[in-house]
Parts: sequence; structure tokens; C-alpha cells
Amino acid sequence: MSDLRITPADAETISGLHGDAADGIEGTASSSPGTVDAGPASAAIAAILARVGLEADDLALVHRGAEELMDQTATDYAATDESVDAAFDQLTEGVPEGWTR
Repeated sequence: MSDLRITPADAETISGLHGDAADGIEGTASSSPGTVDAGPASAAIAAILARVGLEADDLALVHRGAEELMDQTATDYAATDESVDAAFDQLTEGVPEGWTR
């Protein structure tokens, strides 16, 4: 068993970081130059830039997916915590003051 503990707030923070990363990456392909003046290597450099643009788009999609999963994790963790709290509250109904958590 792992000692790793992520709170709903931690998951929301991680989600936000993935969202920020995706925001920073999205659209970078359109900012690359349409033509490259690199002499005989122009075609190769242009092909590399095109490939980097495609990879950047894929990387942004990965970050969007991770952002969504961490949002779901935060929601699920919060719901689980609330459910456990409610169950303990039911168990302690009628127990004298000071004998509960």
C-alpha cells in the first residue's frame, strides 16, 4: 500500500497546472514560420517545424486529458470524503458528547 495521499485540493491544483500547460502549448504550431530561409536545409527545417507543431498539439491534448482526469479525481475524492463523514455522523447519533470524534 502506498503512503501517497492526494487531497481534493491537491487534485484541483494538479488539474490547473495541466490546464496551464495546455494553454501554453496550444496554438504554438500556428506561430511557427510558414517558410524558412535555411539555404539547402530549408525543406528539412520546414519539415521539422511542421512535425514539432503536430507533436505540440498532441502534447496539449495529453495535458487536457490529464486535466480532466484530475478534475474527476478531485470530485470523486470530495464525494468519498463527504460520504465517509456522513456515515460516521450516523454512527455517532445518540452517543454522549465527548465520546465522538
